[in-house]
Amino acid sequence: MANKNKSKKSKSKSAVAPTKRKIARQPSIMTQNNLRHVRGACSILDPFCVEARAAKRPDGAGGASFGFSVKGMYNISTDANGKAFTIISPGLGKFGTNDAVYTPATWTTAAAWGIIPGSTFLNNNAGEVRIVSFGVRFISTASMTNCQGLLSVFTLQNPLCSQVYSNSMGNYADLHVTSLTSGKQVCWTSRPMGANAHNFRPFSEATNTMTNFDWTSFAVEVAGGPVSASVGYLDIIVNVEFTPSAAATNTQSGLQGSLAKPIPASPLVLQAQTKVHSMIPTIIEGGVDQLEKMVTKAASEALNSFGAAAMAFLA
Repeated sequence: MANKNKSKKSKSKSAVAPTKRKIARQPSIMTQNNLRHVRGACSILDPFCVEARAAKRPDGAGGASFGFSVKGMYNISTDANGKAFTIISPGLGKFGTNDAVYTPATWTTAAAWGIIPGSTFLNNNAGEVRIVSFGVRFISTASMTNCQGLLSVFTLQNPLCSQVYSNSMGNYADLHVTSLTSGKQVCWTSRPMGANAHNFRPFSEATNTMTNFDWTSFAVEVAGGPVSASVGYLDIIVNVEFTPSAAATNTQSGLQGSLAKPIPASPLVLQAQTKVHSMIPTIIEGGVDQLEKMVTKAASEALNSFGAAAMAFLA
């Protein structure tokens, strides 16, 4: 009988014994700061990421300005030889498309730059502009039964209208050659050319014959592709920061009133941008998800390399 009572007491105790609560570990302040700076770095490194939309360059020089994303699609079609050659330049977010004409062994660009799709709002309202980030993604739309040839993506610096370019791909920098297959995606990101690339420029300098680009340009060539066919399109995005023109301020009172406050300078993010540009290639085969993973990883590694002292100082 004593044993039974003892057993009941034991069960009673175990039934009311308090359960241990699992306390979720909160990320440290250092970790939170690191994530914040990683996102800040990605906003000026990956033009396709969410953080890049309407992003401004965190150098303290922007003042009260707007962030705006010029987005557009541009079709790539081959000629009667199964060839295509297209250049996309930053053009301050306005002028920048150019289809070249093929002659034996060379390409000749058109006499004027075409308007980048999606730039109407900027054209109507911008006074001064600077580029924050710029990227192009090629997406193959050729069918599996009509897909053939080679796709070459490369970088140009200050391309020109009415210019003859060699058909030899070995002459170009940052060259990436791959087969043109159905659904193929290749992402390209621009690089600033010198310190002046981060200065504001009068939007009036954006003309259809401009030559003084301060960011690198994208070029794509198709060789041996299906004849006279649409083989894909370019997903173009130019993220800019701009101040409104006098005309826009006078005619659209809401535009001036909606100007955001200047964002604080973040030297750490700017250092990360420089470091990441040296860590990852300008051309990545794959979609925007692949690009985002690569940029995020590189940005995190770059920020961690600066050490705890820098992170604490800029927290």
